[in-house]
Amino acid sequence: MTLTQLRAFVTVARLSNFTRAADRLNLTQPAISGQIRALEEELGVQLFLRDGKRVSLSETGIVLLDKAEAVLAAADNFLDASHSLKASPPQHLRLGIIINAEIVRIGNILRRLQERGSNLRIDVQQGLSGWVTASLRAGALDAGFFLGPNLPTDVEAVELTRLTYCVAAPAAWRDRVEGADWQDMARLPWIWTPENGSYPHIVRDLFSAHRLTPTRIIEADREATIVELVASGIGICILREEIATAIARDERVILWEKGRRDVPLYFVTPPCPDSAVKELREAVLAAWALPPQPR
Repeated sequence: MTLTQLRAFVTVARLSNFTRAADRLNLTQPAISGQIRALEEELGVQLFLRDGKRVSLSETGIVLLDKAEAVLAAADNFLDASHSLKASPPQHLRLGIIINAEIVRIGNILRRLQERGSNLRIDVQQGLSGWVTASLRAGALDAGFFLGPNLPTDVEAVELTRLTYCVAAPAAWRDRVEGADWQDMARLPWIWTPENGSYPHIVRDLFSAHRLTPTRIIEADREATIVELVASGIGICILREEIATAIARDERVILWEKGRRDVPLYFVTPPCPDSAVKELREAVLAAWALPPQPR
């Protein structure tokens, strides 16, 4: 069975005439008849009822007509996609993500690009916020996400949402934390993270309004490690609200309610991004249900 035979079947069915179908397809009438005959023999069914020059679909032909048209439509779509890719080959963009893929809705973003038939191919790399902006400056990334109050001025940014962070302390420190003021909390030992991440800037921002500097005792670069250190009684940290409340329910930590802070999450690009990066930005904004920006 070939696409040519299916196209002959569909054309004869729609025109109810072999001669007109042959003219439509720029073939001879015997050629059309031969294609229909070969198709019927291969399928083992009769597709048309013939009465002299009149032709009509059999019951089997009526059932198969829609399916044949669907096959031809799929083949046409395949060819269109092939021609489109040949005319406009895939363009690769490097996207830097932070925290985790779910938080930044990367699956939703990539799905939207696919649904639009975009020729963008996204290479996703993960790191810390400072690494994202440094990589944009160096040309190692084309776009990315940034979390924190310290957004650099040399990037183009769109705020997507705000993530709530909480101060978490070991459950065994309840007596030291409940009723504590900012000065008390600054004196307690704090778990720290690398400076190119968001964490140090969020903590400094918390205390800067009170002209205080928290006491740093140990550095860790993994969220799971930080949680374990706090739960083990080593020190205090900040955590995303959903994580903090979950481990607080398990009575592994307690939350200091004064220490909540909403932190902006941005999508960032180099200044004056090109059309491909703007297309990616449109998909990001759509994934966050935000209005598109002028292109």
